[in-house]
Amino acid sequence: DPSCKLVTPYQGVKEHLKALKKRSRGSRKARDGAAGVLYAKGCDISGDDTSGFAEAVKVAEEADVVIAVLGLSTCNTPPPKGPKYCQEGESHDRRVLGLPPIQQALLKQLVATKQPIVLVVMSGGPVVLDYATAVVHAIIQAWYPGEEGGTALAEILYGLRSPSGRLPVSLPSDLDPPQGYLDMRMNRPPGKTYRYFTFQPLYPFGFGLSYTKFSYQTTANSWFVSSGVSREEVLTKGPRHLVRHSEGQTAVQISLVVSNVGSVDSHDVLQLYMSCASPSCARPEQWMSIPKQELKAFQKVWVPAGKSVTVTLTVELKDVRLFSERGFYEVIKGEYIVEVGGCPPMASAGPLPPPLRGLIVID
Repeated sequence: DPSCKLVTPYQGVKEHLKALKKRSRGSRKARDGAAGVLYAKGCDISGDDTSGFAEAVKVAEEADVVIAVLGLSTCNTPPPKGPKYCQEGESHDRRVLGLPPIQQALLKQLVATKQPIVLVVMSGGPVVLDYATAVVHAIIQAWYPGEEGGTALAEILYGLRSPSGRLPVSLPSDLDPPQGYLDMRMNRPPGKTYRYFTFQPLYPFGFGLSYTKFSYQTTANSWFVSSGVSREEVLTKGPRHLVRHSEGQTAVQISLVVSNVGSVDSHDVLQLYMSCASPSCARPEQWMSIPKQELKAFQKVWVPAGKSVTVTLTVELKDVRLFSERGFYEVIKGEYIVEVGGCPPMASAGPLPPPLRGLIVID
């Protein structure tokens, strides 16, 4: 379509370098950042033609950094009636969740060059990235980014924007148990969605990194405890915050201090998860199951480097309703563990700080 003005990743990076060169007069730092960009196709989205591998490897060896754009293609009608290369769409399921074999082979060739690699994944659904996670230096899940996707990608790659997105779905691992949908019960092991998982996905719902680091502290009058305290310790030692739902209280507020302890201005996305820890939430098999954890509030905040902001999240009790043993959708009295941070509780490991935890009791 001639009217379509789609900016590809290559075009976005190329245009950014062109603009950088125009601004580089008299600035050695800018000139150094405005180096040229090399391009090689490598391979088709699918198929078995490896004739482009040699050129891709040659270009990678000459570069300082390799930006490998891999992924899937979508269509409304699958082959053979639809497009030749189509891995996903509304009308058919994917047989496997990994990258097409030809792309995996190309990535292995690029890794063999020992050059730094930034992997950009374009897809409409989750892609298994176990191998890539182990061998590349960074991964950007770009989805299908739209007309200006290449421009946005270039701004992130060159540090004009700090990434702040969070995954709307979990990205599975090759080692995860298979998900069957003949049984639609959400709590059927291994569970469906982050709310019921009995395993640790490769990248869980709500996960995302940025170019800086954040830390979280409680406020002076907070009923929360410092990060690093386990769920078990919260349950046994408290402190407990009483919520008088029976007397008309309709919401609970949680305040915390978010500090940007890195050197880059950035957004952070605070996420509040709740899980019912009361015996009254136990369910026999025939009853509607209770989620292991559930996102109840979130807020995106801007925090300059070296600065701190105080954020208050509000949870309406009507949003905490669960199916009771009587079969009604209502607020169940008892203990609830509350966890707040820039990532989901199951992702608080490695470079990510653990969440703040607290315990509320709804009467």
